[in-house]
Amino acid sequence: MDRDALIHRLAERIAGNKSLLLDGWTHLVLVSHVDADTADMTGFCYTDDGRAVPVSPKDFSIFDVLEELRAVMAEADGKKPWTAVLFRIERATGKFAMEFEYDQPERWAVTPANVKARAREFAPV
Repeated sequence: MDRDALIHRLAERIAGNKSLLLDGWTHLVLVSHVDADTADMTGFCYTDDGRAVPVSPKDFSIFDVLEELRAVMAEADGKKPWTAVLFRIERATGKFAMEFEYDQPERWAVTPANVKARAREFAPV
């Protein structure tokens, strides 16, 4: 499968994951870190009442698509695989944006120590 098809499949998996998109959601920001072919994903669902709710997927098939996308991109770009990705989804416009990190795998890491700061940092403008 090519990159665009995998991105489309990933967007579908995210949209279909009820644990990520809460009632009244306006924006979703997710971070995934891939280390030794093991992926994780966490982030925030921003709601119309101003909350930033920590979320993570319950359907782990999203990681299969994510790892396949990572491999396809590395091969197509002739680069080493990325180590982290940041997703932003805006409900009103349907905009789905991604940023990739190749050198600093912890660039967007969400931890118990920084969860409140990351929620503010990732908040939609």
